[in-house]
Amino acid sequence: DGTAADTTTSAVTGMMPGDSAQRVITVDNLGDQDWSSLLMSAYVATGGTSSLLDTDHYQGLQMVVDRCSQAWTAAGSTYTCGGTTTSNVVATGSVIRSNLTIGSSPALTSGAHDYLRITVTLPSFAGDEFQNLSSDITYRFQAVQRTATSK
Repeated sequence: DGTAADTTTSAVTGMMPGDSAQRVITVDNLGDQDWSSLLMSAYVATGGTSSLLDTDHYQGLQMVVDRCSQAWTAAGSTYTCGGTTTSNVVATGSVIRSNLTIGSSPALTSGAHDYLRITVTLPSFAGDEFQNLSSDITYRFQAVQRTATSK
């Protein structure tokens, strides 16, 4: 169908209002063809746990995605970029979103990589109703092949 997709999950526990959690992912274009676009979705998979953390789009979890020109380096529970950082590749917004375009992804080119950092934050103004909640968030990355051409 002209697309390829992969998903990933990562546990984050014990978040309090104002806390953030970072995770990194490398998107590799291992094929011999360029892609026309790279899309990202974050959702609660069928059978996963959902709560106010993912359904309250204001006080619930917020997500932003940044890019590094090289692999991110772990520094405790955060990640730093030793190269050039591109902020807000996906702008801050509710954690649950679909078909977000990862603009200007280096991975659109065959053989290239895109080094992404996902930061999820529980807003500092989140109320007591967020205590002891959990949500299973799945991240899906989907590559869309280029338009067919005559050869």
